[in-house]
Order: sequence, then C-alpha cells, then structure tokens
Amino acid sequence: MRHRVILLIGLAATLAGCSLIGGDTANGGLGDTSWTVVSIAGQPTIPDARPTMAFTPEGAVSGSGGCNQYSGSFHTDGDRITIGPVSSTLMGCEDERGRQETAFLAGLQGATTWRQAQDGNLVLEGAGEIVAQPGLAEGPPGAMGSD
Repeated sequence: MRHRVILLIGLAATLAGCSLIGGDTANGGLGDTSWTVVSIAGQPTIPDARPTMAFTPEGAVSGSGGCNQYSGSFHTDGDRITIGPVSSTLMGCEDERGRQETAFLAGLQGATTWRQAQDGNLVLEGAGEIVAQPGLAEGPPGAMGSD
C-alpha cells in the first residue's frame, strides 16, 4: 500500500508539471512557445494590434509590438527572467498603437519574473505586468506571419 501511495504522489507531481509551457527545460520551458498579449499594466491591448512573443529554446524572443517587429534575447533561472537587449523596426505608429508598443517593450525588457497562471496565461512582472494567452494572433498588416 505504501508503494502505491508513493507511486501516486510521483504520478501526481509529474502530471502537475505538465502544462502549456514547452516540455523542454531550456530557459524554463519557454522555448518553442508563442503568446499573444491581452493586457499590459492592467490595460487590455488593442484588439487588432496585440503584441506577440515567440520564445526559442536557444534563448531568443521575437514578435510584434503591435506596430513594429522586435527581437532580442531572454534567459530564465527558476521564476526569474531577463530579457534584452531588444531591437525593433522603426515604423511610425499611430498614437494609441505607439503608446501601447512603448508600454509593451518597456514591460518586456523590464520583466524580472515569469509564471504560467492557472488559466494557462503567461504572466511577466517587473516594470509592469504583461499577461499573454497561448498562441500567436494575426499581427498588423505587413507583420511577420500575416498576409
């Protein structure tokens, strides 16, 4: 009976570790995941200009800021995350989109912790909270991956 309890506890721990975060352990399992940002500092993102984030196992992050494309590096250590430096294209953005992109890139580069919430969303905290849903939304016209 004792062996069954230990086995069940081990199985439960293994299943609890399964989530939407990538199955690899490189960079905390964020590698090979992609996200669409739904809020920045508690404010919902513009529906047709939602920033995106795609993380690679090699430690690169890239996507759309809602107007411009960006890319940079990232590294995790437990629940800690370091992002940057980040570079981006320099297209002129409308006022609202420009403000959102500035807030997003500041929050992204200022992120110090990360976690996956119970609802499956990715939460980055530090210079402002970024909440993102799994998967990439179609970006603005001319963005990577959109036609």
